[in-house]
Amino acid sequence: RHLYWGLFYLSFVTLWAYQSLISAQHYYSTKFPEANLAFWGVVSLATAMFGAHIATVALGLDQWLGFTLRFVPSVVGFIAVGVALLLLHYTSVVVAAFTVVGVLMALSTSPLYGLAGLFPTPVFTQAITAGNGAAGFLNVTIETLIRLSLLWLDLRVDDTLVSFQVFISCTLVLSGFAIVVWYSVISAPAVQSQRECAAVQLQNRKYGSFWGTACVIWWPALMNFLVFFVSLALWPGLGCSL
Repeated sequence: RHLYWGLFYLSFVTLWAYQSLISAQHYYSTKFPEANLAFWGVVSLATAMFGAHIATVALGLDQWLGFTLRFVPSVVGFIAVGVALLLLHYTSVVVAAFTVVGVLMALSTSPLYGLAGLFPTPVFTQAITAGNGAAGFLNVTIETLIRLSLLWLDLRVDDTLVSFQVFISCTLVLSGFAIVVWYSVISAPAVQSQRECAAVQLQNRKYGSFWGTACVIWWPALMNFLVFFVSLALWPGLGCSL
């Protein structure tokens, strides 16, 4: 149960950073009406994420860096991006934030699936998927509640800016706690035992070519591609901008 909820929360946080940028469309349209960030933000994030995944596999960064050196610096990066968005209100900073978050997501999500893959049961992979869904639902819900609360209080402040700042501040708090949860998960006896067994198996395994592996997993890879392709194609920012 500890590992399940730990992976759930870690997956929740990694998707929260992505969803925070996507959900803040009211802020973008109000502060940068001519920048078309609904389009360029998603394009820059998706391109950076794709390139980072390819680079990670091609350069062998997953084996060289390991789990912790990929996840923890990525979460620290989420915090740095959040601070930059709070202090610097420029179009270029927002686009750069989308790009950086795309790279950090590629680095931070793969260790989670790697940990889940250490266990023969699919329940831990399901925990990651559940965390992804919860991040999307709660992100939009909380962002809406923050905006409604500010409108109800009728404070003499810039409601759009303040709601965005409160929203991003949530990202900082969640990301900071994610580092604590990560070390709690990675140091669990069950995880340590499975990692040792996996290390022994890898020593006796002959690695195939990247193309050979791609031929084996092409069907689930295609399904995953179609899911993301359709979800992005239906994103309002793309259709309206084009």
